[in-house]
Amino acid sequence: MLIDRLSEFQATGHESSAQQALVLLAGISEEEANDLDVRASSHRVGTVLKATRKLADDLAAGRALPGSGELHKIAREALRAEYHS
Repeated sequence: MLIDRLSEFQATGHESSAQQALVLLAGISEEEANDLDVRASSHRVGTVLKATRKLADDLAAGRALPGSGELHKIAREALRAEYHS
């Protein structure tokens, strides 16, 4: 399900997809995180996974979730990185 939310966030930049990915990401073990890295790469969502992990770290540090415009920018950049490299 996390791969699907990451893919949806990357494709749309919608806040709800980002929030769902963040919640799902918070609940995984280290072993699952390692498996996720491999699976994300094969599903072309590795870049948005990295960005989502950074968002999770920022939230843990007390920063707010970026606004809609910034989330769309993150998603566009991740999509470009995955499909235009």
